[in-house]
Amino acid sequence: MSNTEENVDQTPSSKKKPGRRALALFSLLALAMLAGGGYAYQQYFSQRALPGTSIAGESVSGMNRESIAKRVAQRAEAAKLRVVGPDSEATLSLSEAGVEVDPQATATAALRPDASLWERFTSFFSPVDVKPVVKLDPDTGEQVSSRVFKSPGLLRDAKVEYSGEKNRFVAVPGRAGKGVDQKHFADQLQASAATLANSEISVSLTEREPAISDEAAEAAAKEGNNLLEKEFSVKVPHRDKPLRPERRQLASWFNFVPSGGALKPVPVKEEIDEWLNSVSKRVHRKAVDGLRNVDASGTTRATPREKQDGEELSNREELFTGLNAAVADGESFRGEAKVDVSPAKWITRQVAPGAENLPYAAAEGEKWLEVDLSNHTYRAWIGAQQVRGPILMVSGAPATPTVTGTYSIYLKYDSQTMRGKNADGTSYETPDVPWVSYWHRGYAFHGAPWRGSFGYSGEQGSHGCVNLPVSEAKWIYDWAPIGTPVVSHA
Repeated sequence: MSNTEENVDQTPSSKKKPGRRALALFSLLALAMLAGGGYAYQQYFSQRALPGTSIAGESVSGMNRESIAKRVAQRAEAAKLRVVGPDSEATLSLSEAGVEVDPQATATAALRPDASLWERFTSFFSPVDVKPVVKLDPDTGEQVSSRVFKSPGLLRDAKVEYSGEKNRFVAVPGRAGKGVDQKHFADQLQASAATLANSEISVSLTEREPAISDEAAEAAAKEGNNLLEKEFSVKVPHRDKPLRPERRQLASWFNFVPSGGALKPVPVKEEIDEWLNSVSKRVHRKAVDGLRNVDASGTTRATPREKQDGEELSNREELFTGLNAAVADGESFRGEAKVDVSPAKWITRQVAPGAENLPYAAAEGEKWLEVDLSNHTYRAWIGAQQVRGPILMVSGAPATPTVTGTYSIYLKYDSQTMRGKNADGTSYETPDVPWVSYWHRGYAFHGAPWRGSFGYSGEQGSHGCVNLPVSEAKWIYDWAPIGTPVVSHA
């Protein structure tokens, strides 16, 4: 036997400890990854969960943020919590138990953005199980016990509610009784929620005094009513009086939370934000360009539409911060809306000579239609030149009159089944109405083959449409394109 053979380690392989050979092998692997595929590896996992990463026992290795968050939300929604008490039990979803799982925050934790380069390369050998990010409702113990336990005389803390009938906050008395140890229950719930799986909690009830006394609730209601008397307002442009929330809406800005045996009003930011949305809508104005009709010499003959600049609320965040701070401090708030202005412009429109004295000041060569309700006729014009009419028509009956104003043709059908309501509320349906040209909502020119004559029809008038001989309705259908102005006047 040679010297080399005599120095061979005869220890069974199952008992060998990792030594230099294993360390060398791992080092070579690491160097190979760094030298060859390291860059590709790092790039691939820069926005994905590293190998060996799991959430509540389920692997998310290689998944991106969106996929991780989606899977966490699915597991949270599917998880059921069985709460067992002394005399009853119930199965609740996590949300029903007052647990809010944050899929996005959990995904962030799983992606391990702070992991070092070395940790990223050694993740194969260092598995990490991430706990879901959860938030518990502070009142979850009382809420769950009221749903689960049927025992009479359950503990109930005094609380504050807003009474619409009394238009103020009122105290709701509590009572001593059997209650759940809130902290113990929350600890169990936290542990169960972290599994994102079906689980069971055993809960016992003990005789306890309310954590919030009736006196504390009365004091909180008084404090809340004092807050309702404070002024919370925002002055907005073009209004003499500032905007204020209605009293019931103002009450929704406050939530009374336990604090050392007392109830303290705290701002409900979502409700304040919702009210500011309504302020933003009141401030918003769409820019409307003004319209001036001028004659051939450039002299303004009429101004059919005044110019209106557009406005948008520009200091919403400032108002939101100020309102929240005032509510938290119990102080009044008088804010002022600031706006960004979008300037409108003037549009000059030259009208055809003589058109300035007509019901519609048309431009030279512009087609338009006139509905004369006094004479029960319609005319067609090009600029100031009449090209058809007057033609007798039937307009709306006294109970369903034809609208007046300036509109334009926006929709046409060569044939249509018309449906609607009669003046008495009953329904009507008329099939195969020919040559329909709508010019305002449900008002249209159309053929009326069921009529033997046209002109004034009194109670036998239409539902508001302009009824015409079929040939005239077709003429309008062919002659007037979409956008043709229609002027209806008495």
